[in-house]
Amino acid sequence: MKKHRIAAAAAAAVLCLGLLAGCARELPDASSGEGSAVSSQPELTTAEKFDQFCEEVFRFALSQDALSLQYTVAHPENYGLEGVPASWGSFVPTPETVDQTKSFLTELKTFAYSELTDDQQLTYDTLLTGFEQSVGGEAFPLYEEALSATVGLQAQMPSLLAEYALRSKQDVERYLLLLKDTERYFGEILAYEKEKSEAGLFMADFAVDAIVAQCESFLRNPDENMLITSFAGRLEQAELTDEEKADFTSQNEEAVKGPFLSAYRTLSEGLKALKGTGKNPGGLCGLEKGKEFYAYMVAQSTGSSRSIDDIRDRLQRDLDAHMQTLENLTQEDVAAWQLYKPALTEPEDMLKDMQRKLQMDFPEPPPVSYTVKKVDEALADYVSPAFYLIPPLDDFQNNVIYINEKYSESMDLYTTLAHEGYPGHLYQSVFFLSQNPAPVRSVLSCSGYVEGWATYVECEYGYAYSGRPEPAVRIERADRLAALETMAIVDIGVNYDGWDVSETLEFLKTVYGDSIDRNGAEAFFQSVVEEPGNVLPYVVGNLEFLELKAAAKERLGEAFDVKEFHRLILETGPVPFSLLEKQINMWMDGLTAGENSALAAA
Repeated sequence: MKKHRIAAAAAAAVLCLGLLAGCARELPDASSGEGSAVSSQPELTTAEKFDQFCEEVFRFALSQDALSLQYTVAHPENYGLEGVPASWGSFVPTPETVDQTKSFLTELKTFAYSELTDDQQLTYDTLLTGFEQSVGGEAFPLYEEALSATVGLQAQMPSLLAEYALRSKQDVERYLLLLKDTERYFGEILAYEKEKSEAGLFMADFAVDAIVAQCESFLRNPDENMLITSFAGRLEQAELTDEEKADFTSQNEEAVKGPFLSAYRTLSEGLKALKGTGKNPGGLCGLEKGKEFYAYMVAQSTGSSRSIDDIRDRLQRDLDAHMQTLENLTQEDVAAWQLYKPALTEPEDMLKDMQRKLQMDFPEPPPVSYTVKKVDEALADYVSPAFYLIPPLDDFQNNVIYINEKYSESMDLYTTLAHEGYPGHLYQSVFFLSQNPAPVRSVLSCSGYVEGWATYVECEYGYAYSGRPEPAVRIERADRLAALETMAIVDIGVNYDGWDVSETLEFLKTVYGDSIDRNGAEAFFQSVVEEPGNVLPYVVGNLEFLELKAAAKERLGEAFDVKEFHRLILETGPVPFSLLEKQINMWMDGLTAGENSALAAA
C-alpha cells in the first residue's frame, strides 16, 4: 500500500523545513506590532528569546505560499500572518531564501542550550537537524523532482484545493486568486524541468507518459471537475449573501475552466516536448551524484541515522522472517484466514470501533470530529488508496480522510482506516496538537516518524483490532510487511545499487517465485524510478518504532507499560528517531531512578 497522505511540499506536514524552499518575502510583523525581538530586548531570558526566534521562523515559513498557510493555521491573523500573498509562492528557492535559512542556522547556534527548557531543547534539536539538512541539499541542484503520477504536486493539488477551507469571504477571494496563480506556478515548474533536461537530469520517458496521462485525465469533462462540483457546498461555511454566492460560483467556474485547467494543459504539453531528453532510464544512481542524493533523500525522509547498507540488510532479514511465517502456515491457519468475514462494513463504524479498542494500548484520544470522503473519479487512477489531511494547528478538531473506491476490492478498509485514522495518522496528529506545542513544530516534520507510526500501529494493532482470528492476524500482518519490505528492497536495489529490470526480476523471484514475470518486474522497476524512496519512510519508520519498543521492554522488564510508551511518543511528536530515542531514554532514566529511590527508602 502506497503513501496515504498529501505530499510534503504542498501540505502542512513539511519535511525538515521544506516550507523554507519558497521565495523570500518580507516577513509579516507579529500581531504585537514588534519586529524580531531577539536582538531588540536584551533583558529577555534565553528561553524567552528562543521562543521569539521560533515565532520568527514559523512566520517566515508560512509567509512563503498561501496553501501552506491555509493548511497550517485556520486564523492567520492570530499569528501575524495576515499579509501573506494569495499565491503558490516560488517553486525554486531564491538566493535570498537560502541565505535566510543559513542565517537562521547561525542564529540558532547562538542560544545557550543548557538555558532552554526541556521542550525548547527538543525544538532546538529538531530545528538544527532541519536547517542542516536544508543547507546540505545545496549539494544537489536540480536533483529534486516535484512531478510524479501519484505523489507529485500536480496529482496532489486538486484534492488540496478541494479541501481549501472557505470560512469567510476573504478565504473565497484568496482561493480564487490561488486558482488563477496556478498557470504562473506551473510555468516555473516547467522551466525547472527544462533546466533538468539541459543538465541531463530529466525523467525517463515512461515517467513522462504517466504524468501526462494523469494531467489529461484531469482535463476531461471540465464541467464535472471536482473543484466546480464541490464549490457550492464548500461556500456554505462562509457567511455570504445569495448574490455573493452566485458571483463567487461564477468566478470559480471561470477560474477552473480558464487558468487552472490551462496550467495542466500547458504542463502536459511542455512535458511531451521534453520527452526523450532524459539520459537515465534507470534509478537515481545512474546520475552523476545520484547515489549520494539518494542517501541524502532517504536520511531526510526517514529520520533514521542508519546507512543504506544497514537498512537493506535489516529489511532483507525481516523479509526472510515474514516469508518463513507464511511458509509455515498449516491448513488450519489457511482455513481460519479464508473463513474470516469482517463484521463491520461502514468506515464510520470501523473508526468508532478502533477508538474504543485502542484505549487498551494507547492514551484516550482527544475528542474531535472527522469526515470520510470519496476521491473524485477523475483522480482515482492516480491517487493513493486513501489519505488523511493534517488539520490546522488551531482547528484540529475537524478532520478529513479520503478513500479511493477504485481500490475497494483489493483494499482492506479496516486496516487502511487504522493507518489513516485511529490509531494512525488522525490520532497521532490530533493527540500531538492537543498538547499545544510551539507553533514552529507544525512546520517541522519527519515522514519516517509520521508514516512509520501509521504503519507500526496498522500492523501491530489494526489487524488484531479488526476481530480477525489469530491465524489470520499472523498471515495478513506478515503478508503486508513482506510486501512493503519487498518494494523497499527493490527501491534500494534500483536507485542505490543500480539494478536493471532483469536484476529486479531475479530478486522478485526469490519472493514470488514463478508467479512474477518480466512485465511484473518492469512495473516494480518503473514505480521506484518514478517515485524513488517513496516507501522507505513506511518500512524504516516501522522498523525504528519496533526497535525502540524492544529496547524499552528489555530495559524495563515488567515495569514496561505500552500505553505510557505510546504516550511519550505521541507527546514528543514528529522528530528524527535519534531525538525520539533520546526522549525515550530520558523517560526510562526517570522510571529507573524512581525505582532505585523506592528501593533505597525501603
